[in-house]
Amino acid sequence: MNRLKKYYFSISQDSSKGFQAFSVIRQLAVFLVGVLLAKSSLSTDEIGTYEIWMFIGMIISFTGLSGILQAFLAMYGKENVEIRASFIFNTLLIIWIGTISSALLIYFTQGYFFRNFLAQEVIKHLPLVLIFLLLHLNSIFAPYVKLVENKAAFFVPYSIFFLTGNVLAVLIPLWNGQSLPTLLYSLLIWSLIEQFVLMLLLVPSLTFKVSLSTLKRISNTAIPLSLYSGLGLLAQIFDAWLVNYHFKDLSVFAIFRYGAKEIPGAVALASAFSASMVALFVMDERGGLKRLKEGSLKFMHIFFPLSIVLVLFSDNLFSWMYNDDFRRSADVFNVYVLLMLSRWVFPQVVLMGLGKHKDIFWVSVIELFCNILLSLILVNYWGIAGVAVGTLIAFWLEKLIMVYLLQIRYNINVNDYIPSRYFLLYSISLVCAFFWKSFY
Repeated sequence: MNRLKKYYFSISQDSSKGFQAFSVIRQLAVFLVGVLLAKSSLSTDEIGTYEIWMFIGMIISFTGLSGILQAFLAMYGKENVEIRASFIFNTLLIIWIGTISSALLIYFTQGYFFRNFLAQEVIKHLPLVLIFLLLHLNSIFAPYVKLVENKAAFFVPYSIFFLTGNVLAVLIPLWNGQSLPTLLYSLLIWSLIEQFVLMLLLVPSLTFKVSLSTLKRISNTAIPLSLYSGLGLLAQIFDAWLVNYHFKDLSVFAIFRYGAKEIPGAVALASAFSASMVALFVMDERGGLKRLKEGSLKFMHIFFPLSIVLVLFSDNLFSWMYNDDFRRSADVFNVYVLLMLSRWVFPQVVLMGLGKHKDIFWVSVIELFCNILLSLILVNYWGIAGVAVGTLIAFWLEKLIMVYLLQIRYNINVNDYIPSRYFLLYSISLVCAFFWKSFY
């Protein structure tokens, strides 16, 4: 109990920890929704349709959201205090322009898009799906604003609100044995509530003034970061597309999507930690490197032992958490767990803090190319697990190239931001556990 109180106090006083906690809660909500769907009366094909909705959301994030949020974090601290309220408004404006444009493009090209990219002829209730995704995805701007404003007390109550709302929006219709369309209406109501809360939080402190120069500066910063963030999302989009296109079976798509997830909380923590460290690194390079190394080590102590246990018992866990139809997802999950080998290494934070956005972009292009090539080859040999292996190799390559660039081009030693000894020890242990599970 004392530890819980201490942790609550720490995230209530430190906005970066609060943001990390919210990101974990956000991923926990996704995990719990997945469990509820698997335990419900919905068929695997219907769950696959839900995953298609989320897949469309990934595409909208890729084209109109992720890079802008990164640009906002990188730029806010450098803005004059008197124009920050206007800066927040203009960022929100760009977010809506970008995401609405993406949604309209999907809607007006739906025949070609779904047939060629999703191997589906039609997605029922598409307008409502797109409205839900726009409202839901854009509401994520609130925690980013509170992070840069250092409003640490915001994160605990908002995290509780977010988790409760997301779970109830799915649980209530499923509990009453309702169909997929009813679930969509429930999600739409929840997304409207999210937007209402966003407006309550932001409107009192906003300056509603459109600034073309601010919009241009945000766009110029966001474009390379959008490409970097977008390329990472594009790799996930490609993997999901390849599985759906290769197998043309919504149940296989659902099995892949349930397995193509890392440890709940890991990606969220890594992303949130990365985002908060960029803001710190911009203000204090040396202190940023130290915090980066310390944070990396703390995460390794938690997630590497947990990864080893999950790899060894994953097949039984998937049957227990979801149902026996998703036991095959464990093969994909075990490969994705190996991403832990590079998940807690953060060269991209250092490059972003140095303003080397072009370097980040071109490394991501290489990663995406390798991901596509390897996944196309390996899916023919190992099925859906082969797609995961292609992603794994490409992700490792991206981090290795970034580490090399920092060492050679910018004279930043790997030991300045990576606890190398622990990293090597944990990596060997995790790889051994993976091969033991796979071949014995």
